[in-house]
Amino acid sequence: MSSTSSEPTGSPTAQDTPLPTSKINKAITSGAVAGVAIGCFVIGALLVGLIAFLLRRKRQPHRYPQQHLHPGDIALVEHGKYNRNTEASVSKARVVSNVDNLLPQPAEDHAIVGGFSKIRDGIKNHAQSYYHKSPISHEAVNEEALTELASATGITTATLKTFLLNPATRTPAIMILLSQLALSRCNSRIDGQYSFLPREISGLLAPAGAIGITTSQLALFSKWKTITGALLERQYGELPGSNDPRRVSIDQALAAVEPILTPFINPNIDEARRRNLESILSRTMKFAFLLFSQPGCFEFDFTQTGRADNLVVFPAMIQVLSDEAEPLSSPRVLREKEIMAGLGL
Repeated sequence: MSSTSSEPTGSPTAQDTPLPTSKINKAITSGAVAGVAIGCFVIGALLVGLIAFLLRRKRQPHRYPQQHLHPGDIALVEHGKYNRNTEASVSKARVVSNVDNLLPQPAEDHAIVGGFSKIRDGIKNHAQSYYHKSPISHEAVNEEALTELASATGITTATLKTFLLNPATRTPAIMILLSQLALSRCNSRIDGQYSFLPREISGLLAPAGAIGITTSQLALFSKWKTITGALLERQYGELPGSNDPRRVSIDQALAAVEPILTPFINPNIDEARRRNLESILSRTMKFAFLLFSQPGCFEFDFTQTGRADNLVVFPAMIQVLSDEAEPLSSPRVLREKEIMAGLGL
């Protein structure tokens, strides 16, 4: 049996047949071109959108949250007239128009009355501690030096001299003398005496009830006081130091009262007495600035009761101009007069 061998026959398969080179190059080229075209389109669209956004932002006015604007500025925003320049100028104007919000609130009654009461306590303790009650000659008291006190209290100079000469009434008489000396200097002075207020403002003050002052002027006066007080608080709101220019007012007050007090001074404690009196006047000076910086106005009522055996040793404190700069037809009493009765005169 014989066998024969033969070569396989048949047509070649698709796997075995290579594609033409021209067809491959054509396919690659078409895909690359399509990808580049799509990428360029996307990038171009993004650039166009970005440019359009920037142009639109530049043309449109700045948007300001209206909840942070003053009601008067909202109309400017709605009409497209509120820009950064407007914002700066309006902000400055707003600070001026809202100056009330920058000012401190008026002092509470208890703070004012508390300061007033400390002055009273200091004067009472001083009068009781530093002056003797021994009899002195009638000529030792200069009646003419009591003229200012007589004018403030309505008591004659002769009666005041009698109070000082009498050991039983000397202490209350010294109390009223020192009270008038200190408290009368808490306001402006028109008699050539030095006020306890800073010199730069004391000459500009006028009584709240002065003739010819209109309601508008009172309102401006009240506002001026509070603004000036706020600006000068750091300089004059505390007890005066050794270099405080107001100390000349303390020296003047001491020079005015010492001749009256000299006959009753105990020489053994005179140095301590003078220091104590200076501290009382310094405290009164601080209190004077507190009153000045309030929108209202205050006065001290030294008028007597009309009874010969009674003596007002410390005045009433009354408010005559409200915190709203309105004159009070019935002054508001913050502290009543202190009366010493039964003097037996």
